[in-house]
Amino acid sequence: DNITLTPSGPPPLDGTLPRKPSGNLIINGSFELGGCLWGTEGRDSLAAQPVNKGRLGRTCLKITVDPATSDVYAVDWFEPRFWKVLGNVIAPEVWLGVTPQKPLTLSAYLRSGHKPVKATLKIGGIFGGGAGKTFDIGPEWRRYEVTGTCRRSGCFVQIGIETGKEAEALELYVDGVQLELGDHATPFAPRETVELALSTDHYGNIFMADETPTVELAVYSAVSADLRVNITITDCWDRPVRNEVLTVPCQAGQTVRRPMRLAGLEKGFFRVTASVPGRAEVLFAKLRLARVAPLQRLFAGQDGPFGINHASPSDSRLELMRVAGITWVRDWTLKWHQVQPTEGAAFNFAMGDRQINRVLEQGMNVLCVLPYPATPWCTTAPANLPRTGTGREARRVLGYMPADLAKFGAYVQACVTHFKDRVAVWEILNEPRQLKPEEYAKLLEVAYKAAKAANPACQVIGGYSAGPASALAWYRTLFEHEGLKHMDIVNLHPYPGRRSGRAYEQALKVFNKCMAATHRPLPIWNTEFLYCSDDDPLPTVMTHDKPAGSCPNELDAANKLVQYNIVFLANGTEKLFQHTNHWPLRLTRDTLLFSMFFDYGATPKKSFAAHNAMARLLGLKPRFVRLVDAGPERFCALFHTGRRTLAVTWREAWAPDATLAVPKGMVAHDMMGNPIHSPTLRLTESPVYLVFPGRPERAAARLKAMFVAATPPTDR
Repeated sequence: DNITLTPSGPPPLDGTLPRKPSGNLIINGSFELGGCLWGTEGRDSLAAQPVNKGRLGRTCLKITVDPATSDVYAVDWFEPRFWKVLGNVIAPEVWLGVTPQKPLTLSAYLRSGHKPVKATLKIGGIFGGGAGKTFDIGPEWRRYEVTGTCRRSGCFVQIGIETGKEAEALELYVDGVQLELGDHATPFAPRETVELALSTDHYGNIFMADETPTVELAVYSAVSADLRVNITITDCWDRPVRNEVLTVPCQAGQTVRRPMRLAGLEKGFFRVTASVPGRAEVLFAKLRLARVAPLQRLFAGQDGPFGINHASPSDSRLELMRVAGITWVRDWTLKWHQVQPTEGAAFNFAMGDRQINRVLEQGMNVLCVLPYPATPWCTTAPANLPRTGTGREARRVLGYMPADLAKFGAYVQACVTHFKDRVAVWEILNEPRQLKPEEYAKLLEVAYKAAKAANPACQVIGGYSAGPASALAWYRTLFEHEGLKHMDIVNLHPYPGRRSGRAYEQALKVFNKCMAATHRPLPIWNTEFLYCSDDDPLPTVMTHDKPAGSCPNELDAANKLVQYNIVFLANGTEKLFQHTNHWPLRLTRDTLLFSMFFDYGATPKKSFAAHNAMARLLGLKPRFVRLVDAGPERFCALFHTGRRTLAVTWREAWAPDATLAVPKGMVAHDMMGNPIHSPTLRLTESPVYLVFPGRPERAAARLKAMFVAATPPTDR
């Protein structure tokens, strides 16, 4: 009745700093807090150095471009490449709240190093707006400015060296960065009279369990005062685990640094927050931190159940994947049209050697996927489809059957032959949705025979690469055409969205039953899936929906990640590869939502610590034993991990918590891997691990009795 539609203007943007009616919007604009709260476009972290040569205060930021010493990043999709990361553009790690369509002026003091440079100042906004300008910078400090407007209520700023195709070694010093309302710059002033920052000396703020984390508090004050700073530490469940108040004597224009050793901190994810009580205008500082088992050492060179789809661009980020318990990488480098660009050409594996060796040198295992059945010169695609280019439309011809199956077999055999001493597992095609199952069966037979001819010991993965229910009809036809005879492992790609792992339980049972009916049941490798979220998102600038697997918050993503892995391991799955965004990071774009383990700067998300604990407790060779009857609203799976029995249990999202008495002889661990010292535990959506040194049969009986005796919590 009486429906109306009223214009409301654009919605507010999450992830921006609060607006200010006047003054500087930039935090740490004079870098008296060092490089805190700043990052570098296209890099894992800030690639600039605070130095004591400031124009306004003691410190400024030095940006260095040096091709001779720059880091090298790599990607295997779509055009595999290595490139030098120059790190020439810096930006604040947060967006800034502004008034739309009002003039904004960005200003900064700049000077060059040993050579004159060109430098750019840029204001950027969502869906256009902003402004940018390039200046010639000499060796003397000068102030530069640019003015523009933004269409929405959030913006970012960038400052950096303008480099040509042939970059040379250059330096740019930056100080006094200010963004303010108005069409001209006013004298520099910090955003607030007091600014706070937290930092560590560890990449990503990730510490091993045998280390004591140390966090440094930095306080800058424009006036002399004794400040009371409140330090709060919360855990994965946002529960406070530590709180203290520090008195920090400050001198006007000076920065005080106070190291804090976090002795006694358990394992897991933590958030450290610093604030000034009673001073709402002082923006609080926050820091993500993890303390985890050193799986990069414990699992070095081993074969575990977990992998990632695409190697991280940087070796440092790839090492953190190993810390999470990742021992496998699914590599995409060996696309047919790239290793053999023209008919009859010799195969060129130079890029594949470099990409794959990079992963192997980290002590990880490689699964090579040969993603496409065709090349532009050997395809049955319609003649009107383009055969050149690199965009999505140009790739369509690659998804059709090859015009000559023998040539496809030669491609497979060449790849397996070249890498037979380094790669033992080969996946034939990625999501072959353009092929009928009977077509794929023919192609798979050719590939299987070619791979085995090159290396009889290799394993071949085949399948539609979809969920067990959505692709069941396709798989049934493949099985009828004896597809299982020409693979050693069958693959699935069940992207769950926000669904839990148990949503696949029945479909996996049916899928395994269909395989068993052929008298050739095979292990399953889940070679792509994803859960992701970000509790500290940048404003969304994506023009499409959030990626499949985006959860409402990081705790939900961590809960579902562990649940999903356990359900699949309990239903015939040997390995699970998580798909995560490893492309060059754009600090001023919201691509970090797509990363399940890390926020900007490789700082940990809750899923990182949860995965580390899960991988440590399951071990390298977990063997599923049985499900324990936990009741209709609970799940409990029993595994044998070599020397002990491990139970993993949780309650469903819609069910109430329950209080359980820990069975005698068992030790309970929370989702972060910490022992629960209470004789009882509360069963929630966050999985709990129960470790038992005895046989699985004895553990199952004790667990069943535990669930029968479970009671609702007394405080509900």
